[in-house]
Amino acid sequence: MKKIVQQKITNQSNVLKILFNNEELDQYIEKVDFEEHFLDSSKVFDYIITVWNKKEYVKVRISDSHMHVVCIEKNGKIYFKLL
Repeated sequence: MKKIVQQKITNQSNVLKILFNNEELDQYIEKVDFEEHFLDSSKVFDYIITVWNKKEYVKVRISDSHMHVVCIEKNGKIYFKLL
């Protein structure tokens, strides 16, 4: 199992700004709590972004490239996963 390195990030996340460089994302980031988990991997991109509010959360794993979503999970239920 891969070691997960957790890092709490601020609303000035460089990774998110690279992924979605627009004003709507900047406004959204100001309003939500999120964390970025970089995975100990040989891949250039391999991390999980978790966004949550008081009762719910969503995790998205991005791997290999900044546009390659490999898993989407909401409140413990997997909605999408590449094998």
